[in-house]
Amino acid sequence: MNGFMQDFWNDRFSDPDYIYGKEPNIFVKKFLDDNDISGKKLCFIAEGEGRNAVYAAKKGGVVQAYDYSLEAKRKAENLAREFQVTIDYQQLDLTTGELPVGQFDFLITVFCHMRPSERTAVHHKFVKALAPGGKLLLVGYEKKQIHNKTGGPERVEALFSLEDLSEDFRGLNILRNEHLECELQEGKYHQGKSDLIILEAQKTL
Repeated sequence: MNGFMQDFWNDRFSDPDYIYGKEPNIFVKKFLDDNDISGKKLCFIAEGEGRNAVYAAKKGGVVQAYDYSLEAKRKAENLAREFQVTIDYQQLDLTTGELPVGQFDFLITVFCHMRPSERTAVHHKFVKALAPGGKLLLVGYEKKQIHNKTGGPERVEALFSLEDLSEDFRGLNILRNEHLECELQEGKYHQGKSDLIILEAQKTL
């Protein structure tokens, strides 16, 4: 990631409000509710202000979170204190840094978009970070989102396609790879009709 984008996200997250809200993403919430995460190790990528990580910690998960914005880290740690839970939140640029290998029972990434030249290599790091049997959930914007103007990157090449994700995660057992339309109500920046991709996959034992 370049310094300009880091400055962009630090500036956005410096807003005193929680700009994407304090409640978890609806697809993350369902995923966490449907799986037994108590005592399990969870990794949250591009976690922003902490809404998903804090929800997992409230359900008894052992939570590791990453984002490359220090402002995001600060707000997430404040949110964790508000809800009286513990999360380990680290600043990390995934294009140059590494994740622990084979450590996580669940890896969750929400709206983590990047250039195609970076995307595949970063997604391979997600696969390596999963423990055998570990599950991955990816929630992102599909390429049709470019027409909605309700959130996400403004360059179509940074958006996802079903085919790209199938290729990036072909080393996993893909359980779901679906494009769907829904109405998002997540703070200031995710509001209205949205084209999403939901991918669920599992690492073989």
